[in-house]
Amino acid sequence: MKLNSDQLNAFFEVAKRGSFSKAALSLALSQPALSLRIQKLEQQLKTSLFVRDSSGISMTDAGEKLLLHCQLRENIEQDILQDLKAQGSLARDSIQGIVRIAGFSTTMRSVLIPSLHELILKHPQIQLEAFIREMHELPAVLKRSEADFAISEGPITLGNVENILIGHEENVVIESKKIISGREDIYLDNDSEDQATFNFFKAQGNGKNKKFKRNYLDEGNAILDAVELGWGRSIQPRHLIEGRNNLRIVPGFKAIKVPIYLNYFKQPFYLKIHELVRDHIKTGFRRGLG
Repeated sequence: MKLNSDQLNAFFEVAKRGSFSKAALSLALSQPALSLRIQKLEQQLKTSLFVRDSSGISMTDAGEKLLLHCQLRENIEQDILQDLKAQGSLARDSIQGIVRIAGFSTTMRSVLIPSLHELILKHPQIQLEAFIREMHELPAVLKRSEADFAISEGPITLGNVENILIGHEENVVIESKKIISGREDIYLDNDSEDQATFNFFKAQGNGKNKKFKRNYLDEGNAILDAVELGWGRSIQPRHLIEGRNNLRIVPGFKAIKVPIYLNYFKQPFYLKIHELVRDHIKTGFRRGLG
């Protein structure tokens, strides 16, 4: 049984974007035409690929398996195209292509970018798309193939996903050396769903429930700037306060180590660019975080 390329492309686009309307716009198709391609593909496979409800769409088990096939197909095509373009070129050893990396705020600027700098210098044709998501959003981002790699606290527990421990962040309590009087019990977090402060005090293991208030700033560097101005304290990785001379670690609390993982779907074939990015992330994070 041979699968139709247009139908596979339609499925892949819907799976990546999580939306029929966005996929139709990307493929320059009407939504009925896109839906017809998906319907014909489902008829050929004799199974449903998507579950549609009031909250949106999600993939069935069959859809997730087909997504892996589409990813492999795309990787092989990209590798062949790169080899063909390189034939007869002086830049035969140059690596090209797009790599998409999703992660959380405390590692993207301070660890990821330094980890990939040497690779970008050596292969300037690489296109890098790195974006920040909330921790609870990362599994869905990886599952929908919106990213090739996801960097997370703890492993992402999806089927057929490789989880590699690449280091530990060491969370501590930080404050300004000139904290505003009366704001010692105010802790700055991203938003109400941010559990960093609660998890930190829970992990202290002294059986005491610390009372504190929370303020929200929704951006990592804004939190650090506000702490530096004395607006309150915050739970942050130790490596983020390096070079910020107005900040200090509050004594009396034990540092909590948080494991950081690199996650990606297992494939029988990987693009050279993906192998290089994976290896540079592993090396850079282990060097930067220990």
